[in-house]
Amino acid sequence: MALEVLYGPVDITVDGVAVAGMGAGFTWLQGIGFLTVLDPTGGSYGFYAVQMDGAAQLRSDMSVGLVPVLDLRSARGLAVSDTSSLYNFNWIAGYPDATALLTPGVSTAGIAVITVDRYLKFSSGTPMQALESPNGVTFTAEYTFPTPAGYTFVNVSRGRTPTEVCITYTNGSLGQLRFYDVSLKKQIGDTLYIGESFDSCWYVPKYDVFVEIKNKQVKILANSINPSTLSNPTAITAVTAGRVSKLRVQLLGAQSEPCVGELVNWSIASGSGSLSVPQSVTDVSGYAYADLIEAIGTSGSVVVDATVNF
Repeated sequence: MALEVLYGPVDITVDGVAVAGMGAGFTWLQGIGFLTVLDPTGGSYGFYAVQMDGAAQLRSDMSVGLVPVLDLRSARGLAVSDTSSLYNFNWIAGYPDATALLTPGVSTAGIAVITVDRYLKFSSGTPMQALESPNGVTFTAEYTFPTPAGYTFVNVSRGRTPTEVCITYTNGSLGQLRFYDVSLKKQIGDTLYIGESFDSCWYVPKYDVFVEIKNKQVKILANSINPSTLSNPTAITAVTAGRVSKLRVQLLGAQSEPCVGELVNWSIASGSGSLSVPQSVTDVSGYAYADLIEAIGTSGSVVVDATVNF
């Protein structure tokens, strides 16, 4: 995994029994859980709310194939698309409104976000793009994501700010997470990697974590890179008797992403000298530093070890 796993995987269950089947993950609503259609073992097929621990509760008997559309115009706004129209969704009752909020005369398939001034789609393939339309009819590219890699769009959820969304992609074996600001019209921060294929994945702003769904199971991922490789210590300045030399190592994830805020332990394995700190923290580039202090008159080699517990 490229992101640290906090919890799981655990089965999605109804009354403690693993479900027999489920539809595509619908959406995440804070205080409710993620909404989806489930086929319980010996239970009622319908629309359920699932908690982070996998426990599901029936919300309604809705089972039609509606696609969720994130509505940023309200705190918990949610709409749905039936490919021809958009409808507000009553998340308390578990049903869409009877009257459409948008029927553009063309397919609404692919509309993923409603902002205050436009509708957004997120394209798949290469290049990956954010596509905008003020009327839901004619879409034009508003942003092309950096280093596109032929991924397929999966789903979208709320981001870290009121104008930000989290979009997820997969290429069949490796998942990506990207934060996109709909006001600034650009990606914010680095691309994150889930490290495996998945069915759905949402960002949960309240806890700063991701909820991943795969094979009828729930997994909670931290918003931090799981360390994978640590370089050997290198001297930025020459090691000389009577002087202080700066050392560094770099900690990276499985996709060569920098691991930020991780603790690196330093020690002298052999030779003379002392270290300025026994432990230091990796920076935004994944580097951690320590000073090697060599006394006047010392000679011979010194070996410094750096380790990370992961």
